[in-house]
Parts: sequence; structure tokens; C-alpha cells
Amino acid sequence: MDNKYYINKISTSNEAGLVAVMYELLIRYMENCIVKIENEEIEYIHIKKCKNILNEFFLITEGDNKISNNIRGLLLYVNKLIDEGYNFKDIDKYRESIKIIRPLYEAWNELSMCESNDLNRYNGYGMDKVYTQNNFNGKG
Repeated sequence: MDNKYYINKISTSNEAGLVAVMYELLIRYMENCIVKIENEEIEYIHIKKCKNILNEFFLITEGDNKISNNIRGLLLYVNKLIDEGYNFKDIDKYRESIKIIRPLYEAWNELSMCESNDLNRYNGYGMDKVYTQNNFNGKG
């Protein structure tokens, strides 16, 4: 996929779609690291792109709740795997990272396909907007 694909995807995505694009790019860059290691061409600049995206995720993953903490834990683990993959030229570390990130990409991609009204209900993982009094009394 070329840059035009991502420019179009970013310009037409909702908030969840933008998160999905970031995960998609992270997977793409990790796959590129695998190819670079196989061709003995890996340099730090190749993992720098992965780390930049991970850093962006750390910045946007807020809150002190179970979901946010678990996601940050996964991101820290992926960051460790990326470092080990680079230091030891181990493509299995990148493959493991992709196995961790792909379900997150798929979830955000699926969420991005929801209608905007549905998406806004789940903003911030909060259930308070979903289960209101009206939902329980048949009016909502």
C-alpha cells in the first residue's frame, strides 16, 4: 500500500478509524522489519517508525482504568519485543508483536465501521451513555 492509500484513509476516517490506521501502520512497519532482518538490512531507523507509533498510543491511552492499563501493558510488551527483535535480529519477536497488535487493529477497524451515533455512545469506553434510565424503561 502506498502513501496515497493512507492519506485517503486518514482524510475520510472517523476517530476510531484513525486509531485503526495507526495500528495498521504499526503492523506494516513491523512486517517491514521482518523483511529487513531477512535481507540483513535492518537499521534502527526501521524500528524508529514502530516506536513513534507506540509513543503516540501511550500519549492517547489515558485513564487509570482496567482497559487503559491493560492496553498500556500490551504496548510496553510490544515495545520490548521490538527492541529484542532489533537487538537480536529475531523475526519471531516481530511476528509475536504482530499477533498482539492485529486483534487491536481489527477491533478498532470494526468500531470505525459503526454509524457515528453508535460510535459516540461508546466514546471513552464509558457505559454511562449507553445504559441510561430510558434504556431500561423501554423509552430509549
